[in-house]
Amino acid sequence: MLMAINRRTKVLLVVLVVVWVIAIVVLMRISSPKPVVATVQPAPQNIQNTTNNANLSTNGQVSNISLPDLQSILPDASFTNLFSPYVVTIPEELVGTDVIEDITSPQFKYVGYIAFMEKGKEEKKVFILSQNQFISANENDLIESRYKPVIITSTYLVVLDTQDGRIKKVSYISS
Repeated sequence: MLMAINRRTKVLLVVLVVVWVIAIVVLMRISSPKPVVATVQPAPQNIQNTTNNANLSTNGQVSNISLPDLQSILPDASFTNLFSPYVVTIPEELVGTDVIEDITSPQFKYVGYIAFMEKGKEEKKVFILSQNQFISANENDLIESRYKPVIITSTYLVVLDTQDGRIKKVSYISS
């Protein structure tokens, strides 16, 4: 009886190893991600939202995109490569439109950036004035544990707000 358990265990281990080898081979054959360029048209502003339960209404700056426009922006989804990350690049023309919210304020200002070479690669460090304190962060760091720099220029900084998932802009304001 002890021999039958060992044989079953060996068969189970062989099957497990084969499954892992197949999974690793499939993962290794997957190609690198291909960037996708998305273009978005600004929608009419000052749309009034109402809630059904509390009879409250609020005016907000909301950008609506119709379903056909959204389908034209996003590439066709294919499930042939499940492990490939989805990469979206932001066109420079989009930054000056109403689609990207400008969060520049006296409490949160973009001061500038510095570019330098580190290990043969160009790195950028951004400088922010927040609540009268200077903050410096590398281009891959989170600013105030919230904002991830996406586009860094001398006149503005485009960031991804990790709390609400929106793309926002901080403009350079000279003192």
